Formats: sequence, structure tokens, C-alpha cells
Amino acid sequence: MSISKLSGVVFLISITNGLIGQMNYGTIQVKKIEESTDTTSVQTEKPKLIADKQASFPGGADSLKWYLNKHQRMPQEALNDKLEGWVIVRFLIDERGEVQMVHALDFSNRIFVYDAEQLIKKMPLWEAAYEKGIPVKQMVTLKVDYLLPY
Repeated sequence: MSISKLSGVVFLISITNGLIGQMNYGTIQVKKIEESTDTTSVQTEKPKLIADKQASFPGGADSLKWYLNKHQRMPQEALNDKLEGWVIVRFLIDERGEVQMVHALDFSNRIFVYDAEQLIKKMPLWEAAYEKGIPVKQMVTLKVDYLLPY
């Protein structure tokens, strides 16, 4: 899998979701996967990618897993065609913890992109990143897997 280089450090948060009977399950892995000195940015104030305190979903990894299990929807076309896949989504967490600038970096099949972007856009406020005690913007990269129910 390839991820486009954007400015700073990219953290890949890998989410695996599935359905066994009526019980959802998932795993989360966080890895620093690349570093770049590319300074191209849409914003005048460059978001932090490494901060003293990283941005985090309220309640931590378990709460993020719960949110994804509750709100993620398998596209009907994928169910009909028995397709599984993934989408890597990048987004900004601003100083207030709001999710902004959501876009897919890479995907296994385009049919999953819209759902993955909407899933991220509708997230509740995150806990903002902090640098020297001051809230800062931070880019987050999240991999969302789409698995068929067993």
C-alpha cells in the first residue's frame, strides 16, 4: 500500500472491523510510517504532526473502536458483490478538537471512499493536540477496513 507524502510525520492508525454473528469486533494499531520535509500546505499555519500530546479520540482507542463499529456502514454494492476493502483517510484535528479537511489518501476500491469520509466527518470532537501546553492543529491518518459479515 502506498501513502502520498504530505508535510510532516504520518501516523497510520489501522482499524480492523468485522462482524461475528451480531457482535462487532475490531483492533487498532498506531505506527509512525513516514516523515517528510515537504512544506506544501493549504493553511497558513502548519498543523503539527508530532506534538507533546497527540490528538486523541475521547475515551481513547476503545472508544474509537466503539464509534467505528456503531457508525460504519458497508456499502450495499459491496454487500451485493461480496467485496471487502479499506480506505486510508487523512484529516485535521483543529485546536478545538473539530474534524476538518477529510479526504481519502488511498483505497482498495472506490465504493468504500464516500462511506469512510462521511464516517470521519461525523466524528465527535477529539481531544486536541498540545505543544508546550497550547492546543495545536494536528493531521491524523486513519485506515478503515471494510469486512463482510460472516
